[in-house]
Amino acid sequence: MKYRAEIDGLRAVAVVPVILFHAGFDLFGGGYVGVDVFFVISGYLITTIILNEMNEGRFSLANFYERRARRILPALSFVVLCSLPVAWLTLFPTDLKDFAQSLIAVATFSSNFLFWNESGYFDVTAEIKPLLHTWSLAVEEQYYIIFPLFLMLAWRWGKRRIVQILIGVFVFSLLLAHWAAYEEPEAGFYLLPARAWELLAGAFIAFYVDRRPIEVPTAIANVLSGLGLACITFAIFAYDSGTPFPSLYAVVPIAGVVAVIAFAVPGTIAHRLLSLKPMVSIGLVSYSAYLWHQPILAFYAHAMGHDAPLWHVALMLLATAVLSVFTYRFIEIPTRRRRVFATRPKVAAFAVTASAAMIVLGLMGTLSNGNAYRYPQAIVDLFDRNDEFSRIVWLAKDATRLKDFDDDAEIRLLIVGDSNSADLQNALNAVIGKDVSVVSAQVGATCGNLFVPQEKFIAFADDKRFNMCSPRHNDLTNAKTFELIDRADVVIFATAWTDWEADLMQESLDNLVRDYGDKFWVFGTKSVKFDQQEILDTCITGCMNWQTEPTSYATEVNAKLAGVLGVRFIDPLKLICPDGSCTAFLDPETIVMYDGFHLTPEGSVWLGEQMKADGVIDRMGLGG
Repeated sequence: MKYRAEIDGLRAVAVVPVILFHAGFDLFGGGYVGVDVFFVISGYLITTIILNEMNEGRFSLANFYERRARRILPALSFVVLCSLPVAWLTLFPTDLKDFAQSLIAVATFSSNFLFWNESGYFDVTAEIKPLLHTWSLAVEEQYYIIFPLFLMLAWRWGKRRIVQILIGVFVFSLLLAHWAAYEEPEAGFYLLPARAWELLAGAFIAFYVDRRPIEVPTAIANVLSGLGLACITFAIFAYDSGTPFPSLYAVVPIAGVVAVIAFAVPGTIAHRLLSLKPMVSIGLVSYSAYLWHQPILAFYAHAMGHDAPLWHVALMLLATAVLSVFTYRFIEIPTRRRRVFATRPKVAAFAVTASAAMIVLGLMGTLSNGNAYRYPQAIVDLFDRNDEFSRIVWLAKDATRLKDFDDDAEIRLLIVGDSNSADLQNALNAVIGKDVSVVSAQVGATCGNLFVPQEKFIAFADDKRFNMCSPRHNDLTNAKTFELIDRADVVIFATAWTDWEADLMQESLDNLVRDYGDKFWVFGTKSVKFDQQEILDTCITGCMNWQTEPTSYATEVNAKLAGVLGVRFIDPLKLICPDGSCTAFLDPETIVMYDGFHLTPEGSVWLGEQMKADGVIDRMGLGG
């Protein structure tokens, strides 16, 4: 296959935005589309190689997978090897256990399934997973298990029939991706069925070129390839983590990549730009750069926190560049050019050994709960229950969401909001009277739990959580919510309030009181400073010694809300942190919050008792 420098330049266009997106540069809000660019390039190059060999009757699965092993495994294994001691030193046991599980997933090319089950790509918890980025390698390798086998089996039908079948798969995959982006966004993002169309987009170029060269006048090629680059650039800068993806929105960058590959021929501006030496150089090390950037950023976040100063980010990017060049020169080139693992048996032996080592280490870390023996087992077990706690938070709220009030109840209570309202509902359930009928409504965090015209706050709403602000998760779009507000005797709004919501609260309250009467209360936010590793270290000598305080942001927002609402405002931080120092443990093995915001079951009961002792329950008329 003839070398095309502009393809390496296109790899640079792919990898740089991905890295800058993960590094937190808002300008590159759609930088994640770089992964999609890689998919199209891979689909084109691999299909071209397979078709050339099949045309000549010399295609071999053994040769194909040997090339894939040489391309993928050595650099990947090296990055994983270097990550192991850092993971041991920086990761909390629960996180180390997650890392261990990801080692197994990497070795078996199933990372996309693991991370799909764990969380969304754009969640904060996802950002600090050192091997999160290997999901895309898993998607590619799953595709390349199926694709060559399909071509071998279908070859006798002829290329026309093969392309027809692939077009059907392409259309199905694209439609599935669009549906999933709104209904099952995590599955759509991570899993092959919703990504196959992107790889096939590149494959179709290879099939077309295999039949006849793409020959268009240079002027037209110039326009088409330029438009292709413009489409990719548009997506990088116009999209963000709130864009439903991969959906029909993804057609824009994918079509752009197709246009560049097909029409960026010598003589075009796109070809000249992409063939510039700096672009080609970045493209050559793009695979290593992609492998290195996520562990570096994630381990920093574990050790130092999320809000890195710019010069720290610059150092991490520099480290990514240096390690990428090193890995390319001393790992990638020697293995791909057969200076190392010169024969197929040696490649196979390395692949088996490296994969087995990752699986064994992963099993050791998983079965030991992230080497949790280093810390008090009771506290490790406590944090190991975080997923269980997060489910418990929602049980009561989900069970009462948009239900009808009990007609026989003396008091009808409606609780409206996000997980903060779920915590409140659990706390109230522990202490309110039996004659209170409780119903809930959901409004996703930062979606605007407000009764003001949406145009007043839509610019502030967090588009990074679009799936949590859709009608499916926002009951303010449901007429039933307003019927419940009208029928309720007491309505409490509880959200992880933002500064802009606090600024609009007076108008929202005025509108509510005007339309429904004076029956509204607001439960404030309750974030405290929380570091699991710090807690574990303190618990070695005694958990009750761990001290924390409210976050300054939560304190400021609650002060604003109190100024607007007066006695109608319930400040949970005054109850949890009465003297500025927060109650963290109820006893050496019972913590109030499991993540710095959400309450454990015991914490919910305790907060309810604090509210009752403080007179809040009686003031709202909810006492037993």
